[in-house]
Amino acid sequence: MLLWLPSSLLLSLLWNIGAGIRDALSKPLYTFSYMLLNNRSVWFSPNSNILTIDVKCLGKPFRLLQWMGMNALVVYMLAACELFPAAIQGFYWRSPENNLVNMTESLLQTIFHSERWGTLAFVLLEILFWCVVAGFLHKKGIYLKL
Repeated sequence: MLLWLPSSLLLSLLWNIGAGIRDALSKPLYTFSYMLLNNRSVWFSPNSNILTIDVKCLGKPFRLLQWMGMNALVVYMLAACELFPAAIQGFYWRSPENNLVNMTESLLQTIFHSERWGTLAFVLLEILFWCVVAGFLHKKGIYLKL
């Protein structure tokens, strides 16, 4: 199994030697190289998490993700209805276009000198907010199960 991981990853990258990395990853599904690359990433990700968290006992930095996993249904429902942006859009200065969401996002875009990186930073802040909400629910012992 350990020999198959690097060999199939190398095979999938060699298969796309003529194409750039963007073309190698954004292509029609179910091609041979795409399946090899996805197979390796799906195998590598959980195993690296097990090695880091369980074997090396470095679980503290991943505590927020654990809380989100324990309250995944609640976080999904609240995030899908866009409760966070709707709540903070109510705070604005003189006109509704000057709301807290737009100001924060434009501030982050100015800081990062890029619209894409600023938007990514805003989304990561929103994810951090939901991690904190999930941590609060975990501390109170509130879990929603189906």
